[in-house]
Amino acid sequence: MVEVSEIGGLRVAIVDDEPIARSRLRRLLNSVGGSRIQVALECGSAEEFLSSGPDAALDAAFVDIEMPGGDGLDAIENWPGVKPHMVVVSAHPQHALRAFNARAIDYLTKPVSEARLREALDRAYTYRPTLISGHGADRPPVRIIDLTPRQREILQLLADRRSNKEIARLLAVSPFTVRNHLSVLYRLFGVQSRRSLLASALQLGAVEPSNGGLWARVS
Repeated sequence: MVEVSEIGGLRVAIVDDEPIARSRLRRLLNSVGGSRIQVALECGSAEEFLSSGPDAALDAAFVDIEMPGGDGLDAIENWPGVKPHMVVVSAHPQHALRAFNARAIDYLTKPVSEARLREALDRAYTYRPTLISGHGADRPPVRIIDLTPRQREILQLLADRRSNKEIARLLAVSPFTVRNHLSVLYRLFGVQSRRSLLASALQLGAVEPSNGGLWARVS
């Protein structure tokens, strides 16, 4: 299940002209995210989404493309103001390039699997940093960042003084994948080095110090 912080879950919209497709996606969201996912809006057309969506305080939206009376990608491209995270859901893979050009964060092909939906939700959480006030008038705001389980694993392995190659071996992924995760974490925490990343992660309680010393091999 996707991890979220104390500040709550995601408010999402489901946009699809087929009631059965909307119902299935709603069940999947409940299965993957549980109570941390709130389906705040369901729309049967792109026109309805453009009309009702901007007032729904959405964090993310799962939008079909080919719908009677309007194109889901047109709705994304014409969204007024700051967009929620858009995830395109389509039976046709050929629209992926246009979707990513419209700044969609993921492209899911029907039928959507739980594994792929979990990845899309992880991305939505990853790029949603939030500021909350610290305890006491003299404390600055504390940045709370929603991390995925894999990101927490990588941070802890860094704190345990593991190299990229060792992390890749332990997690059964490629070193390239580890580097990609680290790049995302650098952007998320607003840092440029492992030392700064671990310092920020430790301050927020995202990792535990290693018994061997947190900084022994951090450069």
